[in-house]
Amino acid sequence: MFGFIMSSRRVVIGSLITLTLLLGCDAPPSVPVVPESDAGTPASNTNINPLIKATSNTPPGSIDKTPPTAADADAVAQMSHIMYGMNIGNYMDQPGQPTNANASQCSLSGPPSEGAGAGGGKLGGWMFEAIKQAGFDHVRLTVNWNCHTGHDAGAGATDIDTAWFARIDWAIAHVLTRGMVLVLDMHNNWDYFNKLPGEREKLVSMWAQIAEHYKDYPKQLYLEILNEPPYGFDTAQWGQDLAACIQAVRASNPYRTIVYGGTDFNKAYTLPALDTYLPTDDKNLIATVHYYSPYCFTHGQTWDCTRTYGTAYDSTKPNVQWPSPYTAAEADAGDAVADKMVALVKSDFDATQQTSTQIGRPIYVGEFGAMGTRDLQSRGAYTAAVVQAAEQRGMAWADWGFVNTQFDAWNGAVGWYPPIISALRPEYTVPTN
Repeated sequence: MFGFIMSSRRVVIGSLITLTLLLGCDAPPSVPVVPESDAGTPASNTNINPLIKATSNTPPGSIDKTPPTAADADAVAQMSHIMYGMNIGNYMDQPGQPTNANASQCSLSGPPSEGAGAGGGKLGGWMFEAIKQAGFDHVRLTVNWNCHTGHDAGAGATDIDTAWFARIDWAIAHVLTRGMVLVLDMHNNWDYFNKLPGEREKLVSMWAQIAEHYKDYPKQLYLEILNEPPYGFDTAQWGQDLAACIQAVRASNPYRTIVYGGTDFNKAYTLPALDTYLPTDDKNLIATVHYYSPYCFTHGQTWDCTRTYGTAYDSTKPNVQWPSPYTAAEADAGDAVADKMVALVKSDFDATQQTSTQIGRPIYVGEFGAMGTRDLQSRGAYTAAVVQAAEQRGMAWADWGFVNTQFDAWNGAVGWYPPIISALRPEYTVPTN
C-alpha cells in the first residue's frame, strides 16, 4: 500500500502492480533537451554537495576479470541483482535524434563530445558514489556507440574508437568496484532506426566488438542490445537483427546476461512478437520495458490528457499533477480522477505481468519518471507508484534519471530531491550538510 498526495484535503491509499508501456496509441516521449547550468560540478556554485568535492574521478579499485560461468546463465537469478537502479543518461548517449531522417546523426568532423547537446559536460566519479550511497544496486549507463566508430588511424568504418572504449571502461570500473551491477545500453542509434544503408550490419558488428572487449568482465556487467526502437519500426527487421546481435554476443560471451526490448519505444505489448526470433534455449535473456504513462503528466503531451484525465482535464491549466490533475479546488471530482489513475496503473502493470508470463522471461523496467517541470510532490507520488507496482510484481527497475535528464532525481550540484529519493529508496536518509 502507498499514499498518493492528492491535495491539501485528501490522501488516497492504493496498491499498484507491475509495469510497462501503455496502449498502442501512446506517442513517443519527446522532451527537448536544454542545458542545465548546474548539471556538472561548477566551481562557482557555493552550495555544492560535499560528496562532489570529496569523490575522486579515479575508480576506487580494479575489476576482477572473472567472466560468468554456466552457473550464472540464469536470467531470474541475475535479475535479482538489479532490482533498484538509476539511469545515467544524456552524457555518453549523445547525439540524439537527427532532424533529417535521411542523413546520418553523426558528424563527419569527428566523434561527438561527451554530453554534447545536453549541456551536461562529462561524468564525474561522484555520480557513481552518490548512487551507491543512496542504496541502489545497479546503474544503467546509456551509451551512443554508432557515432564513435572509424576515427582511429587505419580503422574500418564500423570499428569502435579505442578512446571511447577506454572511457566506457572507466565508467564501468566506477560501478563494479563499488559493488554495483552495470547495465550497458546501446542508446540513440538513429542511423539504424532510420534504416540508413549498412546500419543493420554495423549494429551486429558493434555488438561483436563490444562483447569481445568485455568477454573477461565479471557477471555483474549486463549488455542491453538497443534502447527504444521507435513507433512503427518493423518487427520482423528488429526480430532478425536482435537475434543476430544476440548471436554475436554469445560467440564470445556464452553466459553473460543480455537485456532486450521491443518496438514502440520498448512497450510491453510488442515483446511477444519477438519470441519467434529468439533462441528458445537461451535462459539468460531479460526483457525490458519503459513506462511513462500518462504522458500528459510525465511529459506534458496534451494528446494524452483527455484520454487519461477525462473531463477533469482543463487545457487552460497545463501544469497537471498526479494522480489528480489539479489541487483541492476540484475536491470530489479530483478524488474520482485519482482513483481512475490508480486503477489505470494497476491495469498496465497487470498486463505487463501477463506478458512476462506469456514470453517466459523476467521484466526489467529500464526507464520511468516524470519531467522536472512537474511539482515535486506529484513526481514523488508517481515515482512511488511505479516503484511499488514493479516490486509487488517482482520486477526490477531503474529510474530515469540521475541528473541532466530533465527528469532528475538529483538536484544539480546540490543533492537528491527529497520526494524523489524517498520514493526510490525510502530507507535512505538524506545527509544534512
